Amino acid sequence: MFSESNFHSFNAQKEFAAQIKELTGSDITSMELAEIRAEQSVYDALKIKTESWQKSAYGLLIFTDGGTYFYTTTQQNYLSKLGIKAAQEKQASSLINFSEIKGLKFFLPGKTFFSFLKPEHKRTIEASFTGEAGRKLYFTIVTHSDAFLIYKKLTQLQA
Repeated sequence: MFSESNFHSFNAQKEFAAQIKELTGSDITSMELAEIRAEQSVYDALKIKTESWQKSAYGLLIFTDGGTYFYTTTQQNYLSKLGIKAAQEKQASSLINFSEIKGLKFFLPGKTFFSFLKPEHKRTIEASFTGEAGRKLYFTIVTHSDAFLIYKKLTQLQA
């Protein structure tokens, strides 16, 4: 019923959950695949490690009893993966605690007449927060499931 690769995958999931619990002090209640789209200045403010060519950071939205986090690892483009040195480097990861971001607010984008032309509209959540010097910064979260359900989770934990 279970292959050896499934067994290793299950062990990796348990190890990941244990690492998150060690870092956050809370058990994972659910996770969602997500992509954050932002300008480089926003990634810098959120302390997400990205390359200058990246417009997106892929990762996991992690919901725990104590809060919501975004977990991501550094990503490489196809050409850098070809290099032996780049392949041997350990990937750096980031775990961002949303409750520590000053003035973070989530909202669903408004519907327009042309929303039907953008299928990812139903999977999009907009966010804003206050950066350094009181400047308002914005980013977009694109999920792989219905944004409304994830939006409800984000706002419940934020309240």
